[in-house]
Amino acid sequence: MVAPVSSLSEASTARGRSVCIYEYSVSTTPNALDSPRGAQVLAAVADATVNLYSEVLAVQARVDIDAILTTVTSAISRHVPATCVAVQMKSDPDTSRVVFGDHTYPAMVRYLDEYVTALLRPGEAPTTGSLSERVIESSAPIFMPKISADQLRLMASEFGQNYVHDHPLPISVETISVLVVPMRSGPAVVGALGLFDWKGGGALSSADIDWMQRAADRIGITIDNAQLRNKAIDRVERIGALGDAALAISSGQDLRLTLKLILERWV
Repeated sequence: MVAPVSSLSEASTARGRSVCIYEYSVSTTPNALDSPRGAQVLAAVADATVNLYSEVLAVQARVDIDAILTTVTSAISRHVPATCVAVQMKSDPDTSRVVFGDHTYPAMVRYLDEYVTALLRPGEAPTTGSLSERVIESSAPIFMPKISADQLRLMASEFGQNYVHDHPLPISVETISVLVVPMRSGPAVVGALGLFDWKGGGALSSADIDWMQRAADRIGITIDNAQLRNKAIDRVERIGALGDAALAISSGQDLRLTLKLILERWV
């Protein structure tokens, strides 16, 4: 079952142009394991994640979420000639962590990083008003097989349109292909994963939807597990600090030293 996204189509026809934007039911798309590229990307994401965990846990207990996003976007962009974008919602869902990876056009990563910095702050952007927001809210992939640069620009906010006008793209862009899928952990949507083919030359197709969704879900579960691990470590540290403070209060004779110990553990 394939359903058009009418609201986005209307936004793209302000100058008399139309664009095909579809929401896909993943169950109707080809199986990821039937796609050689899909199998390669899924294996690369798994290997990169395992290696990251091994390296991180060898030197520290906490897992850096940014490191996960950077690792997986880099791994995916090595196999697909497109910019890979990972969006992870923060505790305030109106704001998301955004990470880009592109081994074909690294200049686009620098450009997009600078755009995000100008939009809000380095590595963080508003979730609202974006393709990722629609994907997160619907929990369904969106695929635009072919869209002009002007049409994509019209979908951006006024700030985004002005930014592109004042800061030209580092590469020539005429036709673009876009695929964005929800990033899930169980029933919860925690973000989105996207691919942008700036040349629109057939690097993306509907056959990529299934493996992208599987990759996004694996990343979502990995992020969720890392956050749970980090929260558990925080709880253990707080309990240890409480124990130390209680011991200092019960046995300390010097009030200043006792207060110093408490401040060192809690501040």
